[in-house]
Amino acid sequence: MRLNSSNGKYKSSGKGVRSKNAEHLKTYIEKYREVFEDLSDIEKESIKLVAEGLKQAEISKRLRLSETEYEGLKTRLFQKLALQKEPDYIKCALAFGLISF
Repeated sequence: MRLNSSNGKYKSSGKGVRSKNAEHLKTYIEKYREVFEDLSDIEKESIKLVAEGLKQAEISKRLRLSETEYEGLKTRLFQKLALQKEPDYIKCALAFGLISF
């Protein structure tokens, strides 16, 4: 991706990259839509905060959870949505509108 200096928006370096990413998100949404809709508000907020780049200590503080409780929450999210690393959380948050790009 390149930043277009005239309008401040990012532009894909090729159509193949953009369409591949869009197709990947579409597949993810189709696979996990029902699971996502059944998540609690705290689970959705957790996904959003990880996607925004907050660290575990800050997230557990904002969610009013102990770090042990937050670890349990992350384990459940991994089991439900296959969220393991930060890019997975970003993909999920983008796919379901928790954050925008």
